Amino acid sequence: MNVLAVTMSVRDFLPCKYWNEQIDFVDKILYKNFWHMEAHDLSKKFFLEHDYTHYLFLAEDIIVSPEQVKLIIKDAEENNFPVIAGYSNVDFVDGGHANISFTDLRKTRVYYRQQYNHPLIKDVFLGKYGFPFVNVTFQGNGLTLIERSVVERLSFRPYAYRMDYDSRRRFRCNKPFGIMFDLQMCHEMLNMNVPIVVDARLFCPHFAFGADVINLEGKNRYIKFFDSKNRVWTTLEELPPYG
Repeated sequence: MNVLAVTMSVRDFLPCKYWNEQIDFVDKILYKNFWHMEAHDLSKKFFLEHDYTHYLFLAEDIIVSPEQVKLIIKDAEENNFPVIAGYSNVDFVDGGHANISFTDLRKTRVYYRQQYNHPLIKDVFLGKYGFPFVNVTFQGNGLTLIERSVVERLSFRPYAYRMDYDSRRRFRCNKPFGIMFDLQMCHEMLNMNVPIVVDARLFCPHFAFGADVINLEGKNRYIKFFDSKNRVWTTLEELPPYG
């Protein structure tokens, strides 16, 4: 298995960054200070231009240990899952909800978090939906491993676009920008009859805050690549700030 781990980052959560840096046994690529729509497009292009077999989402705002990455790779190898994911907390309220769903939202226009019907984390921990593997209709692409044949068919496009002034200011964006890539991707997987499986052992703490610290003003964009064979980072490209 030849894995490319992809991180798209517009913040600097230091505990998350620390644990990401400990994952040194797979190739990694970092898209720093890019709009997510651009980062998704660029990452898919890079992945398909190389001989990787699996694309691994490694989100910037969750804590993922090296052992969890090893387990998700083992899951895919031993069970031939086309998609296997971890999960995290959506929030810190009422015992915490898991960022997964069992509700088919393909015929519903999603505007609010409550529409997902996220289950309680404690119910996932107690095995209410199965253990260790749980079939879902949505997962949040925090830690998600996708085989190449599925990546080739996914659009990597957003589900919706944000147009509010505050978000556009934070992202230095002069046009509506894409959001909810995870939901769109899960819809497309379901439409392709690709099962979405979550490993209930792979809980990753999520920093359920942080929009207030996003501000891309004056920040250069760059792409860095980690070669796991030689244990070295290389800057592939550096671009000026947006705006």
